[in-house]
This record gives sequence, C-alpha cells and structure tokens, in this order.
Amino acid sequence: MKPLFISTSIAYANAAPHLGFALELIQADAIARFAREIENREVFFSTGTDEYGSKIYKTAKEKNVPTQKFVDENAVKFQKLAEVLQISNDGFIRTTEDRHRKVVQKLWSKLAEKNFFEKKEFHGKYCSGCETFLTEKDLNENGECPHHLKKPEEISEENYFFRLEKFDEKILNEIEIFPDFRKTEIYNFAKKGLKNVSFSRPAKVLPWGISVPGDDSQTIYVWCDALTNYFSILDFPSKKFEQFWNGEKVHLIGKDILRFHAIFWPAMLRGADFKIPNKILVHGFITSEGQKMSKSIGNVVDPFKICEQFSADALRFFLLKEIPFGADGDFCEQRFREICNAFLANSLGNLVSRTRVLSEKIELFRGEKLTKNFAQNYEKMENEIRAAMKKFELNFAIGAIFEFVDFLNSEISRTRPWENLAK
Repeated sequence: MKPLFISTSIAYANAAPHLGFALELIQADAIARFAREIENREVFFSTGTDEYGSKIYKTAKEKNVPTQKFVDENAVKFQKLAEVLQISNDGFIRTTEDRHRKVVQKLWSKLAEKNFFEKKEFHGKYCSGCETFLTEKDLNENGECPHHLKKPEEISEENYFFRLEKFDEKILNEIEIFPDFRKTEIYNFAKKGLKNVSFSRPAKVLPWGISVPGDDSQTIYVWCDALTNYFSILDFPSKKFEQFWNGEKVHLIGKDILRFHAIFWPAMLRGADFKIPNKILVHGFITSEGQKMSKSIGNVVDPFKICEQFSADALRFFLLKEIPFGADGDFCEQRFREICNAFLANSLGNLVSRTRVLSEKIELFRGEKLTKNFAQNYEKMENEIRAAMKKFELNFAIGAIFEFVDFLNSEISRTRPWENLAK
C-alpha cells in the first residue's frame, strides 16, 4: 500500500488547547495507528500550531507580552497535550519556525511566477475570528459571522489577491470528502462561482507574520502561510516530501475550515503544479452539556483536567465511541462517567480480571467447539473493524471491539471454567 500522510489542522496558538482539538488529535491518531499497526503502512502523522495572524498579534499586545513569547507559551501547551493524550505524531510544526518561513516564501514565489496574484485596493467585511473577508451571503440574517456571531469590521486596504476565479467546482472532483454531505455542501458553494481571495495584509496593519517575497510592505496572510505547513513539516523539498506527498494524503479538520482545505489549498497546489490531497475528513464540534463552549459561560472543558482526573485512555475511548465521525457531539461529565464505568470498568475490566485470575490456574479456552466460536467471533470483529475504518466510522470500530468483549464475557459465564478449580 502507498505511504500515508495524515495531518490534523494546525491549532491556532492564541489560547490553551480545548476539547475540540483533543478530539481531532485522537481521531487522527486512531487512523494513523490502524494504518501502521494493522495495514503495515509507512505513515507520517503531522500536527502543530498556527502562530501568525491578527488575532494573535492583538491578543499579545493586549496582554503586554512580546508576540513570540506569547506563542511560545501556547505552543508548548499543544505539544504537551499530544504527549498527555499519547498521540503518535511523527512531527510537530510551528509556523514561526524558520524552516516554515522558507517553504511559504518558495510556494508564494512559484504562484507569483505563474501570475496567480493581483495587488489591488480592496474594501470588504473582515471577521477577525475567522481571519478572512466575508461576503454578504456568508453572513447570517443579522449581518453577523455565523461562527462568531459578531458583525464583521469594514476594512479598506491594499492586498495581494489569489486568483481563485481561475478555478471552479471541478477542482473538488479528485478529492474524497467524508462525510458525504460535506462534499455536497462545499460543491454547492463552489458551483456558485469562486472569487479571488485576499492573501496578504499591509505590514503596517499586521507586522506579525512572513513578508511577501520582494514586497516588505505586505505580510502573507493566513492561507498561504498556514496551509503550507503540510509542506514544511515534510521538509520540502526532500526525499521525505517526495515519499509521502506521492502517497495517500489525508487532512483531518473541523467543519469550519472545510472551504480553505477543499478549495483554497487544492487551488494553490494545482496552480503551483503539485498533487492535491486525496481525502479530507471533516469532524463536527463538541458542545458542553448541550451548550456551545464559552469562556464567558464558564463551560469550557479542559482536556488536561479530564486526563488528570480520570485518564487519557478514558477520554480517548469516550470521544471515539460517543462522537460519530463527522457529527457534532456533546461532552457531559455524568455521561462520561457512565460510559467509562459501563464499558471500561465493567465490561473490559471484568474480562481482564477474570482472564488474569483464571489463566494462571487453568487453560481457559479449550475444546473444539469453544475454539471455533472464538475464531468465528474474532474474525467477525476484525472484518467489522476493517470495514468501519475504511469509512472512518471510528465509533463502529470501537463497537465491534466491545461486541467481542461481550462475547468473551458470556463464554466465560457459559462454560464456568472456575468450577474446574475445585476438582
């Protein structure tokens, strides 16, 4: 099988990690581990932090902290989260690294050589939360950004625009997007016509970032910077890059950044004559007891605290089992306790305890009929896991495992091997 490059998005380093990014890390980790350990594939699993942009610059300024120090402190927290969650990533990229800056400027220069940029005066509605300009059709009925529920700022400035209008919805034909309804959603968006998009901001407005090659008056803005992390983490140009970018390329992202990964990034790659991603996996959002997580409400779930109080394994299990891939999910501590107790403590814990004690004293599984039952059920579990992972239905893969656990518990109860201990 082809080598697999799988990535999470790079987390925005303007605050500590939240539960939504923990979900993304865990889902990507499950896919990477399955590819390595079951399919015996060569895998490069990447994650990292996005450290430039106006939000970070403004937040650091408000806190009266040097911007580099501010992102350094937050980046460490994301690296620590990956360690705490036992994530098997092969690399961690920070966009303030020099290796990243060089790759970003190389890609920009290649696109510029092919006339994919136009510098012009622009007036538009800018959402600082999304760090992008929005059109009227992007706004809700109150004229607000639907993700941040704030009216965008009216801005006039001179920017470099990427000529996205050179592309259309056909750019999506080569990309598999999971779940299917996300493909339909983004295809319908692209079919309405793609418009050129701002790829820079004036350096006097945004001094924190990578300079446009040959024009220090402009700072490369978000998309050509952040999205290029998938090249820089592979040390482009390198043998590692050739190996994994010529293999299967999978991006796992949140639904709020689908447009940028399914349209902007493939257009950039096609414009610069590189292969585009094979698959984009889109997960939903996590609410807290039915409400959107918010610092002002005080219902933000800290993944570090959950791991410390319970365990990383418990959190990994709960998020994989309880949140179907692609769907929104809810985190409720009571439900978390109930699920972990029922499946981990009772079903799995009971099986481990019984088999450990009994296997020390007797041959637990013996007899042709039992061996046949065991083999049939094990094969059934294995087939169901493979089928589920092929469709990225991680919750069904977990379900198949615990169906087998239940079978083992029932076989022990049926055959009552402890009765032989008295003989």
